[in-house]
Amino acid sequence: MSKNTGVIILAGGRSRRMGIDKALLKFEKDGLTLLEMIVEAARPVASAGIVLVTNQPEKYEFLKPSLQVVVDNQPGGGPLAGLEAGIEALVAQQYLLLACDMPFVQTELLKALVEWEEEGKSRDALVPLNPEGLPEPLCAIYNARVLAVVKEYLGENRFKMSDFLASIVTRYVLSSELEQYDPALRSFLNLNTPADFERYKAVFSK
Repeated sequence: MSKNTGVIILAGGRSRRMGIDKALLKFEKDGLTLLEMIVEAARPVASAGIVLVTNQPEKYEFLKPSLQVVVDNQPGGGPLAGLEAGIEALVAQQYLLLACDMPFVQTELLKALVEWEEEGKSRDALVPLNPEGLPEPLCAIYNARVLAVVKEYLGENRFKMSDFLASIVTRYVLSSELEQYDPALRSFLNLNTPADFERYKAVFSK
């Protein structure tokens, strides 16, 4: 992996359905938080470093100084605002954008995304499709040059990731292409509710 890659982890959601900050949940009493699980999975591909983007940095003081923590320039701007803040915080050629509620993300899958993006030098984004055929823009690679388009969207109060992806050169990766790196496609399991958390405890323990 020759290209300089920065990792941006988003922890800006309000976790309304979960009721508490899901990034700080633990499957085991003395285990890692969900956020720490994601950091550990992403660390091998983060040649340019890892940055956490959040509007509540005080909650994540325990991660310093090993992890850089920054806030959105435009709170309420959703993932695009997080992508902007992350790109501005880390100098890299490309960025892996991850949500904080996907604790089963697999390092081998992330390595494959990074390597595929190195091969497609004209692409702006490389976005996996989950088994339902839906894009996963918060487990995807973005070239540094998208920053100008991100700023344009934010300046116009346009926050939809689908519109953003349609306006740049995006390659979508079929889930069947990813199964050799993550056979069960656990990487795309996310936790939104207490029921999700309890159900995935069984997944984590296997």
